[in-house]
Amino acid sequence: MNERFDFAVYHQFEQKVDTLAYTGYKLRGRYRMGKQNQYFLDPLLYLEYHGKPDFSEHGIETKLILAKETDKFVASFNPVLEIEIEDSEMEFETEYAAGFTYKSNQLFTFGLELKGSENGHYWGPVIAHGTHDIWFSLGSAFAIGTVEEYKPEMEIRMIMGIGI
Repeated sequence: MNERFDFAVYHQFEQKVDTLAYTGYKLRGRYRMGKQNQYFLDPLLYLEYHGKPDFSEHGIETKLILAKETDKFVASFNPVLEIEIEDSEMEFETEYAAGFTYKSNQLFTFGLELKGSENGHYWGPVIAHGTHDIWFSLGSAFAIGTVEEYKPEMEIRMIMGIGI
């Protein structure tokens, strides 16, 4: 939208055995504070609303994204607070995400992500291809140690972005 603020709409799908189901949507806004390399770590504020298609569940996720970017590398750390609302019950969860990325050229990057919460901790490789206007990212997450019951041992995530 401008140099400091952007907005995105996400649609989520989940595949179970032979079916692909629409599982929800997200509305996300990000605001970058200051210019790149103005501070030791560049701060970005992140706010997301997510919900189920039948409006039975809602959630708000906030992040403080702290990153350092050079010509070839990006390192980031993201503390997260998530609020889930279901049937007038509110649940709070803290999480974290961290990553390190190498930019091999203008179109291709690869890296490693770590993420976790009280439910479990994960790590995995990530690749991305594209430019600012159109791109995709593919990542996997493998459990480190034990994870809470009903949580996956492995995840695969793909995100596609198209600038409008």
